[in-house]
Amino acid sequence: MASGPEYTYTELPTIAQLQKMQQLPGNLHWEHIEANHLATTPEERNNYQEVLLLPRLQRKLREINLDDSGNLWLDERRITQAINQLQRLGTGKLMEKNEFATNLLLSGVKVDGITNQQITINLIDFDHPERNDYLAISQFRVDKPGATSPKDSSRPDIVLFVNGIPVVVIECKAPGANMLKSGIQDLLKYSNQRNSPIPEGCEPLFYYNQLTISCTSGRAVVGTVGSQAKHYLEWKDTTPFNPNRIADILGIENPTLHPEELILENNNSLIGDKSTDLIDSSKLNRREQLIAGMLHPANLLNIIRHYTLFTTKQNRRVKIVPRYQQYRAVESAIKRLQNGQTKAEHGTDDQRGGIIWHYQGSGKSLDMVFILRKLRTIPKLQAFKVVVITDRTDLQKQLSETATLSGQSLQIAQNIKDLAKKLRDTGPGIIFGMIQKFRKIVDSEEWTDLEELNPNLNDSPDILLLIDEAHRSHSNTLHLYLSAALPNCAKIGFTGTPIISSKKKQTKEIFAHAENPYIDIYSIRDSQKDGVTVPIFYEGLETMGAVRGANTLDQLFEILFAGYSPEQLAQIKSKYAKKSDVLRAKELIKAKARHMLRHYVTRIMPGLFKAQLAASDRQACVMYQEYLTAAKTELIQELEAKAPILQELEKNYELATAPAEYQDLLQAYPYLETIKRLEFAAIISADSKKDPKSWKSWTEESNHNTYTNRFWKTLDDDGLAFLIVQNKLLVGFDAPLEQVLYVDRSLKEHDLLQAIARTNRTATGKDYGLIVDYYGIDIAAAMQVYDAEDVEGAWFDVREELPKLQAAHRRVMDFWQQREFSIYDDLEPCVNALNHDESSRAEFYQLLRQFLQEMDAFLPRPQALPYLKDAKQLGQLKKIVDDIFRDERPEDPKPKVQALIDEHIQSQGIDLKVAPVNILDFNFEQRVQQRHSTQTKAAEMEHAIRYHIRTHLDDDPVYYRKLSEKLEQILQNHQSNWDLIAAEFLNLAQKVRSEQTDSEENQINVKIRPFYNALIDVLESPTPEQQNQIQIFSSEIVDFINSQTNIINFWNDLVVRKELRKQIWVKLEDSMFFPDSKLDALADQITQLAERHG
Repeated sequence: MASGPEYTYTELPTIAQLQKMQQLPGNLHWEHIEANHLATTPEERNNYQEVLLLPRLQRKLREINLDDSGNLWLDERRITQAINQLQRLGTGKLMEKNEFATNLLLSGVKVDGITNQQITINLIDFDHPERNDYLAISQFRVDKPGATSPKDSSRPDIVLFVNGIPVVVIECKAPGANMLKSGIQDLLKYSNQRNSPIPEGCEPLFYYNQLTISCTSGRAVVGTVGSQAKHYLEWKDTTPFNPNRIADILGIENPTLHPEELILENNNSLIGDKSTDLIDSSKLNRREQLIAGMLHPANLLNIIRHYTLFTTKQNRRVKIVPRYQQYRAVESAIKRLQNGQTKAEHGTDDQRGGIIWHYQGSGKSLDMVFILRKLRTIPKLQAFKVVVITDRTDLQKQLSETATLSGQSLQIAQNIKDLAKKLRDTGPGIIFGMIQKFRKIVDSEEWTDLEELNPNLNDSPDILLLIDEAHRSHSNTLHLYLSAALPNCAKIGFTGTPIISSKKKQTKEIFAHAENPYIDIYSIRDSQKDGVTVPIFYEGLETMGAVRGANTLDQLFEILFAGYSPEQLAQIKSKYAKKSDVLRAKELIKAKARHMLRHYVTRIMPGLFKAQLAASDRQACVMYQEYLTAAKTELIQELEAKAPILQELEKNYELATAPAEYQDLLQAYPYLETIKRLEFAAIISADSKKDPKSWKSWTEESNHNTYTNRFWKTLDDDGLAFLIVQNKLLVGFDAPLEQVLYVDRSLKEHDLLQAIARTNRTATGKDYGLIVDYYGIDIAAAMQVYDAEDVEGAWFDVREELPKLQAAHRRVMDFWQQREFSIYDDLEPCVNALNHDESSRAEFYQLLRQFLQEMDAFLPRPQALPYLKDAKQLGQLKKIVDDIFRDERPEDPKPKVQALIDEHIQSQGIDLKVAPVNILDFNFEQRVQQRHSTQTKAAEMEHAIRYHIRTHLDDDPVYYRKLSEKLEQILQNHQSNWDLIAAEFLNLAQKVRSEQTDSEENQINVKIRPFYNALIDVLESPTPEQQNQIQIFSSEIVDFINSQTNIINFWNDLVVRKELRKQIWVKLEDSMFFPDSKLDALADQITQLAERHG
C-alpha cells in the first residue's frame, strides 16, 4: 500500500471520487484495484510489458458486440483477429501509433462475419456506456522493452482502462509549488517525450492514451499525447452535472485547500493572482472539477468520440483534446438543436441557434468541428445538412476529416452559383464555403436582383448554418442571401471578438434566440485567467519620437527636408498631403526601422521571440524590409567598433549606472551573433500590372508559405525574425513565437482587436504580448465602440503597469523585512529562516517569480532600473536556497532578467555550473565548510542527507528508514544547538559514505546488505550469533535468487516471478529464523528487493 502526502492528499481522494461516480445519473463508476494485485494475478496480464488487459478485453468484446437478437456470437478466433489489429499498430512514432489506435477505438476493427464477409466490431460501446468495463489501477507498472530489472520500468500513479484498454494516465503529486509541473515531467518521461537520447519510459502505455493528467490535492491540468507543459490546462466545468450535487456526494460542506496549494504556479501574475480562483462557488476545487467533468465514464467516452482529433500544424501531426469552454459550448449548442423550437413551432423565429463568443486564440474554430462530429452520432440530428461559412482555410481539412468519420464527403462551394446548387439538394451533407469567394460578388453593385439566384432554395428545418466571424459577415448581402435561401434553418454564429455595441441588437435578432442569444461566452479575461492566452501590453511611441525634436507634422517635414526652399517644401507638403503618404516617406521609415530594430534586440530577442510589423501599404512594407536590413548592418558595425569600450563597461558598471548612450548597446552586445543571423521578410499581395520586379520575392504565394513556415521555427533554428505585412496575417494567423506587433498603420474596431491578438498565443517563457504603436491609434478611444465589460483585459497600457512592478517589488522585500532580515547583509540568515518551513520557501519563490516577471516586462525601460539591484541580489539568494533545500525547482526567470542575475552571481565568485553538494562526493566536507554560519552548514548537510535518502530509499528501505530516523533524532535531541547538530550531521554523512563501499570495516557485502537489513529488521534485539546467522543466510538467499533470475527478461514474466516469491517464502520458513506471522510480508519484501537489484 502506498503512503506519503501525495497518496494521502491526492491519490486516495482521486480514487475515492472515481468510485463515487455511481451516485450520479447513469450509475457508472470506476472499479479500483492496487497494482500489487496485478503483480500476483497473471489472469489480468502475462507480464509487465503488456499494457492491454487481455482477459478483460476479450470478455468485453464478446459482451458488447451482440447479434441482431441480442445474443453473444463472437468466438475465440474472431476475438483474436480483433486484438491482433489493436496490437499491431505499425512501425511509426508514438503520435502515428496513437492516431492509428485512436481511429480503431472510434471506428472499430474488422473481423470475419458469419457469412465470411468482413464486418466491423466495436472495441468500446459508445452508444451504451453502461455496457463497458471501467477499471482504475494504482501504481501500474510497465517495463521497457528489453527490461532486465524493475529500474527499467514506469509506475504511473493511476491508469484508467476502458474494456482493458489504457486510455487515461494520471500522475498524483503532493501539495506544493511547482508540483503540477513535476507531474507533467513524469508523464513526459513515461511516454519518452522529453527528447532524451536514451529512452526513459514505456511508450506502449501511451499508444491508446486519450488524456494525461497531472494533479495535486487541489489542482489538476490535462493534456494528451504530444502535449508539452505549456499545453496542459485546467478543466473548470462539470457539464452536464450540477457541481453542488457532486460536492454533496463527496461530502464537501466547507471547502478547504492544503496550505501549499495557496502558493500557485501562477502563469498570469502580470494581471493578478489567481489564488482566489482555486475554489469557486460550487465548493469544488480544480482537481475535483476535472475528475467530474472529464473522467465520469459517460463524459470520457463523449470526449474521446466527439472531441478528440488530429491535425497538422507547422508540418507536424498534433493531437487535440477539448478545452472546457469548447466542451461546454458544444454541449449547450447540441442541447439547443435538440430541444429548441423550429421557426414553424415558434411562429416567428427559429430558437435552436445563437452566438458562441470565444476570444481569439481560445480555439473557437474547433467548436465547429466538434459540433459536426457530435451531430452525426445523434439520431435526431443525423439528417441535418450543415453549411459552414468561414474565412479559415485550415478548417477545410479538419472538416473533411470529420465528414469522412461520419461516412460523408465535404462539398466545397466554389462560387455563389455553386453554393446555390448545393443548398438546393435535399438530405444531409456538409457544405463548406469561404467568405472570400463570395464577398466581392455578393457585395458588388452588379448583383442587384436576388430573385435571379432563386433565393428560397431549401425550406427544410433540418439545416444548420454555421457562420464564422459572424459579426463581420452577418450584416452583408451574403447573409441576407443565406437567410432567404434557407428560411427555416438553425443558425449558430461564432465570433472571436466582442460585438460592437451598436450592432448587438441586430446580431441578436439575426440569431434569434429570444431568451439568450449567447450559447456560450469565453471572454478575453477568461482566457487570460486560464492561461489560454497571454495578456497584451500596449506601448505608444509617437511617430515624432523616432525623429528627434519633431512635435508636429510641420516640424517633421522641416526636419526631414531641411535645406529645401519654402517653395520646394510647400510642394513636398502638397505631395504628402495624406497621412498615408507621410507614413511611407523614406527618411521617416528609415528612422522608425532603426528604432524598431533596437527595441526588438533589447526587449524581445533575448527571449528568442519574433515580431510582426503592420505597415500602411505594400510599398511601405518593402521599404521597411530594406531599412530593417540596413539598420541591422549599422548596429553590427557599431557593436564591433565599440566592442573594447563595451567590454570595459561590462566589467566596471552595473547596467543602471552605465552611461546612458551605451545602455542599449550593452544589452545588445551579448547577442551579437544572434543579431547577425536576423532576417526580415515582407508578405504582400501581388499586382502584376504595377509591381516592380524587385518585389517578386515578397509577392509570390509560394514564398509566403516558406516565410510563415520559417517564422514558426525558433530563433535558434531560423533567423527570420520579422514578418512585414499590410493586411495579410493580421487575421487568423497563429504564431506562438510572435511576442510583439509593431503598428504603423490605421487599425480600428474589429480589425484592431484581430491584429493585436496575433501576440496573445502562449509559448514557453512568454508571459505577455506587446503592441508598439508608431502610428498613434489612441487605442482607448478605438475600444469605446465596445461595451467596457466585453473588452476588459484586451490590452494593458505599459505606463499603467508600473504600479504592479512597484507592488511586486514591495511584496518580496516586505517578506524579508517582516522577518527582520536584510538581503544585503550576509545571505545565510535569510537561508536559515527558510529551513524546516516549506510554506515560507514556496511563498518566497512565488513572490520572487512575480517580481521578476514584472521586471522582464519592463526591462530595459528606465522605469525598471531602480529595481535591478534588488532583483540581482534576490536572484543570488534564490540560487543558494535552491542548492541547499533541493525543492522541486520553480522555473528560472526570463532570459533578460536571468542573464543579469547570472552575471551578478558570477561576479560574487559563484560557479553556476557546480551542482548542489552530494554526501558521497569526496570533497563534501570542503564544500560545506564554505558556508559562513554553523546553522547554514547544518542545513546544507541535513538536506543533502534527506535528498540522498529520498533518491535511494527503494534500494535499501530498512537502512534508509533508520537513517531518516537518526536524522530526526539528532534534530530533536539538540534542538537549536547548531554546533552539535552540524557535528552530528557530519559524522552521519561520513558514516553513510563509508557504508556505501566494501571494506574491512564493512563485513557485509554491499550487494547483500539490503537483504540482510530487511531480514534482521524482523528480529527483536538479535544476538551477535543471530546476526552472524542472518548474514550467512542473506548470502545464501541472494545466491539462490541470482541462480533463479539469471535469465533474460525474467522479471517480465509474472508467472515465474510468483513462483520465485513462493520459493523464497519456503526458504524463509525452513530457516526457522522468522515468526510465521512475518513470512508473507517478508517474502514480498525480499522479492521486491530482488527485482530492484536484479
